[in-house]
Amino acid sequence: PRPTSSQQFTGETSKPITMAKVVLGSYATPMQARLVSDTLIEMDLNVAPFIKEKNGRYVLQVGSFSDPVKADGLVQELQGKGFNARTVNE
Repeated sequence: PRPTSSQQFTGETSKPITMAKVVLGSYATPMQARLVSDTLIEMDLNVAPFIKEKNGRYVLQVGSFSDPVKADGLVQELQGKGFNARTVNE
C-alpha cells in the first residue's frame, strides 16, 4: 500500500490506534440507559453520552480517548459521583 502523506514525511508505519472508551452501566432496555443519560446531562458533567448496544445489553458511552490516563480520570470522576463507569479498549 502507498504511504499516507504523513508517513512519507515521518517514515512511520501505520498501526491501529486503540481507543480507551469510557462506558457506564449495562441496561436491559434503551429506556433505562436514556434515564441515566438524562441524569448525566442534567449534572452538567461536560459529557455527551450516547447509547450503544453490546451483546443484547445497552451501555452509555461518554468518552473516547487515545490517552488512557485521560479515560481513567473521567472514570474516577464518574465513579466519585456514584456511576458505574469503566474503560473498554477498542
